[in-house]
Amino acid sequence: MTVTTAVTPQVSIESSSSYVCDGTLVTFTAIPVNGGTPSYQWKLNGNNVGIDYYKYENSGLSAGDIISVSMKTTLGCVTTSTAVSNNITMIASSSLITYYRDLDGDGYGNSSSGTIQACGTTAGYASNNSDCNDNNASVYPGAAEVCGNGIDDNCNGQTDENCTEDLPVLVVKSYPAKEGDVGYTTVDIEVRLDRPAVSAVRLNYATSNDDAIAGSDYVAANGVLIIPPGSSSATIQVKVIGDLLKESNEKFWLNFTNPVNVVFPDDPRSRIMIIDNDKGKVTTTTMNNDQAPVKEEIFKIPTVTRRNQVWTIPQIGNYENEVLIVNVQGQLVSRFVNYHNQTALGNISAGLYFYRIRIMESPGQYKYYSGRLLITE
Repeated sequence: MTVTTAVTPQVSIESSSSYVCDGTLVTFTAIPVNGGTPSYQWKLNGNNVGIDYYKYENSGLSAGDIISVSMKTTLGCVTTSTAVSNNITMIASSSLITYYRDLDGDGYGNSSSGTIQACGTTAGYASNNSDCNDNNASVYPGAAEVCGNGIDDNCNGQTDENCTEDLPVLVVKSYPAKEGDVGYTTVDIEVRLDRPAVSAVRLNYATSNDDAIAGSDYVAANGVLIIPPGSSSATIQVKVIGDLLKESNEKFWLNFTNPVNVVFPDDPRSRIMIIDNDKGKVTTTTMNNDQAPVKEEIFKIPTVTRRNQVWTIPQIGNYENEVLIVNVQGQLVSRFVNYHNQTALGNISAGLYFYRIRIMESPGQYKYYSGRLLITE
């Protein structure tokens, strides 16, 4: 004998709306459990209606009407063969109600986000028109006020009310950063407050271009900086891309946004100045077999070439290499592996581009070069 544990069939129903206006079509759906291939008997106020189907629709319902369903299971080993669902009682509205779009899903609507006319609650809309920022779910009537963020968090028309702490002020300044010759140079940017934080300070940061270009002169960075209570500073790391080009000093910006428990100055950004340390052609000194010093030139990269012609880089053929050319938007235009001054750049539009070259000096040892490339007609 095989003994199987008896199961209990269950059924519940859901409706497309529990509110009805005259002529509103409402759909009811049965959700069976342990039904096998069940049969259904829908009931309206206790009377049989509808057909043997898992859905029932009616456009003539009135206030107080009660919908339910009885399900008969086809399974053989059950505690009962018939299950009865929950009841749904219809609520009728004699007039249309205005509902306000709730874009951020915080339960509060805003008329500027949109309105609809309905006789009952509709998903994505609220019956109130009290959200002062429908694009921020943390801003709504009754929300906790966050000190120092400059936002009316609780929609009462006041900013940072009841904030008794003496908030510190962010100190912005310029930071020097040495460029380096190859690869990346990591620069520690110490972000300071004018006094220690009473509560944890939180702010967002992101780099942006000035005359230094992300991807060519530095690596773009963004994130969240937290300064703990009792501290007056924290560190952000940015990377500067080295090259061997003699050029002017360049700069980019570190922008701060979304302050919490800190006051921003009028211009909340710091300038990072890339200090060029190249003095022209770079040479290194090695020793020959006779121990006499020999000057070894590191190849110089031309910064101007013509379209549809070969970009000649002296000595690059002596190394395994990869050459990338990108436009000012950071999009890759050309890529060459083991470039040996034999391939034309192709039909590239005249203009300003950026190059990045990697050479392998020895197995596992690489040097990187980057800079601007002007392509002319």
